[in-house]
Amino acid sequence: MSDNIKQNLFKTDNVVITCSKSGKLTTSLVQYWSDNVLLPLVGNRKCILLSDYWEGQRTDKLYEKLKHLKRVEIPKSTTSMIQPLDVGWNGQYKYFVRQMYDHVRLYDLDVNLAERNNIIKMNSLAYNQMTSPKFKPMGRYAWYQSGYLEDNPGPFQNTQELCFSFGDHRCSEFQCKVMPFVKCSFCAEVLCFPHFFDCYHKH
Repeated sequence: MSDNIKQNLFKTDNVVITCSKSGKLTTSLVQYWSDNVLLPLVGNRKCILLSDYWEGQRTDKLYEKLKHLKRVEIPKSTTSMIQPLDVGWNGQYKYFVRQMYDHVRLYDLDVNLAERNNIIKMNSLAYNQMTSPKFKPMGRYAWYQSGYLEDNPGPFQNTQELCFSFGDHRCSEFQCKVMPFVKCSFCAEVLCFPHFFDCYHKH
């Protein structure tokens, strides 16, 4: 990635940016993720990394900087059944992102969500919303549904219920008459797309 591109990237603290020639996951990208995402997050704490069978992430050397990490590998061809991210999380994240695309198309907004910086901003906002404490019950249920918890953790609200169910509420911004888009999972403010996306409503 050239310095010129780096200088013009949308800056945020919850997305790590890199690039690849193929656009596909490679061992070098797993190494980059381990060094620049996992290591800063975990540090010297004990943790378990539950990952799938894919060959490119099975080498212990990829995680050698994480002194207290134990990698647990799920069996081949079981990701959709017992990987909590696949079972109960990724679909909810994709739902949030899809709502942005659909809203822009439906209301013919002058926003190019295929543009690099808008992709970064979009994922930053979606990820931020789903780090709200209100999503923790959904996360616990994903572990239960995958078979790692014996007791059902109980009811939870999904992305649609937490962020896109707001009845006839209007945008919370003063005197805004634009069609509402989302209810913030942190502050519960209902916001139109410009006040959420353009103004970068991040907690």
